[in-house]
Amino acid sequence: MTMKHTLCATIIALSLAACGSSGGGSPEVQPAQTPTPNTASPDAESSAVKNRSSLDYRRNYAGVVSSKSVIAAQTLLGPQAGSNTRGEKNLTLTLNGRSYGLADRINITALPDGLLELPYKAEWTSLKVAYPDSQDVKVEEQGKMYIYQRPYSMVLATLPTAYRYDGANDPNNRLGRADTMKVQLVSGLPVNDATITRLSGNTFNYSGESFANFGSGLEKGAFNYSINFTDKTGSGRITGMASTGDIELRQARIGGALPYNPMLSAAERTKGINGEAHSERMNAYRYYLSIFGPNAEEVAGFVEGSRSNPGGQWNIGVSGTKQ
Repeated sequence: MTMKHTLCATIIALSLAACGSSGGGSPEVQPAQTPTPNTASPDAESSAVKNRSSLDYRRNYAGVVSSKSVIAAQTLLGPQAGSNTRGEKNLTLTLNGRSYGLADRINITALPDGLLELPYKAEWTSLKVAYPDSQDVKVEEQGKMYIYQRPYSMVLATLPTAYRYDGANDPNNRLGRADTMKVQLVSGLPVNDATITRLSGNTFNYSGESFANFGSGLEKGAFNYSINFTDKTGSGRITGMASTGDIELRQARIGGALPYNPMLSAAERTKGINGEAHSERMNAYRYYLSIFGPNAEEVAGFVEGSRSNPGGQWNIGVSGTKQ
């Protein structure tokens, strides 16, 4: 079977169902001030098909698919949920018309590159710790899932718009806030120490986009970052975010990428840069950036607001590619 036929078969089997009835992934008409991401359509070109002409992509195809086949529970509850450490079980996630169980994997490469907005609905049981008797309670959630994909990386965030816990609607008032949208996963083809050493003598400049929803609609900005592989440091900037103003991503050193994902082996974990962030408004606190690709072609991650901020620990997703 040819590579083309294999890729097509994979995409037909794993691609998500259409969102709405429009073809070609065209966004609906929105006010000019509200940027609108693409939605997944049956005839939209998947990342796997779009990038198959690249020799490096073909050589690393199995690793790309593996690194971007994410566990359903992690898309809602973050990396730690993959090891079931918080007692979640019996999860059913319906994403854009297709259902997944707790440990089922979602093949992100079957989706198009760029920023996607997909509707989701989920329910599961969670252990409610109480004295004298703990018990399993039902949790229901629905909202929007944002996925920013490039050939070697992806950032996934959720924005719940409805939430019920043990029969109560939004008991902790977590909806409609600046910190409601959370970046749940950052993943991709990992970069190891050998690659970082091999790239010594080079400085890579990355550019791309930032995205967030602070409760008043999607915001996007410009993301720029530079990594000096000789001294193993990086710094950058986000501009154009209406709510936060410009954000400085201060210089920090290459190390292990955060947040830690317990489902990954040592070989599957990538390198990254985690440092201080400072914004004109809304009190940015830290940023977490991971490096991806066989030659460190991409970076992806998020910025986090301070816990002391009135809006809470808000998140901004970022994705960039080497220029």
